[in-house]
Amino acid sequence: MSEPSFPPPVLILTLPGLPGQTLAAALGRNPVGYDLPELNLEQAPSTDQLQRDLIGFRGMQILGLMRAVAQLYGGEQSGIAVEMARRWLNARAHLPTAHVAREIAAHIAPRRMIAPVTAALFDRLNLKHLLTIFPEAVYVQLTVHPLTYGKLLARMEIGDVMLTITGAIDETVEPAEPDPQQLWLMAQTALDEVAAQIPGDRFLTQDAAQLASDPRAALGALAGALGMPADASALKAMLDPEASVFAGPGPLGAPIAGNIQGFSRLAKDFAAIA
Repeated sequence: MSEPSFPPPVLILTLPGLPGQTLAAALGRNPVGYDLPELNLEQAPSTDQLQRDLIGFRGMQILGLMRAVAQLYGGEQSGIAVEMARRWLNARAHLPTAHVAREIAAHIAPRRMIAPVTAALFDRLNLKHLLTIFPEAVYVQLTVHPLTYGKLLARMEIGDVMLTITGAIDETVEPAEPDPQQLWLMAQTALDEVAAQIPGDRFLTQDAAQLASDPRAALGALAGALGMPADASALKAMLDPEASVFAGPGPLGAPIAGNIQGFSRLAKDFAAIA
């Protein structure tokens, strides 16, 4: 079986709580891009294993994949389309997750797959698997100052829950407290290891605060660095990430909300912690 062909995907490496899916959605509005939710296919070597692992409290991690398959192969995001997506995935249970990821990227071609990656930052085996799934991918790290990151999480209703789930706890105090700086350090350490394995021209960075304060300049520069159109028409489209089909809540069977914000809201969030 020949390998499907597709342009190099763009993967947004982002800490929980940062606007990684917003950036993916913005780039996906580019004429040559197509954004997806977080797929998490790198979290298991086989599709069968992925389905058996992502259950219980981890079950939400497969919902982005369900929404993506429903939209791409069913043409809509509905309860019926999600059931079709589950059958689609079951039919590929014998295949490696790498095959499924490449099949999705080829289905999107000639447009370029743009997707956020968050959960993999906390498991080195998953990160290593991600690098082998898409060996030609371009990575964009969404960066943030650790103190700014702590302030962002403090404003989020589920900020402490995210810290507890990831094990970012300061046990030097009594009682132990969630520690956003520890979460930042955990992810940054993993990102540094990833960056060391990728050629410099395929590993880019984008400051989250700069994206929020001047999205036009940030997206124009980033699109240019990625070899994507950055003319007035492309910029106008990219400045409307909420137009993504994955913005807002998902359908019955995959209700996870698309964490996609408009840039005016994003600017207010960062201005509030400045």
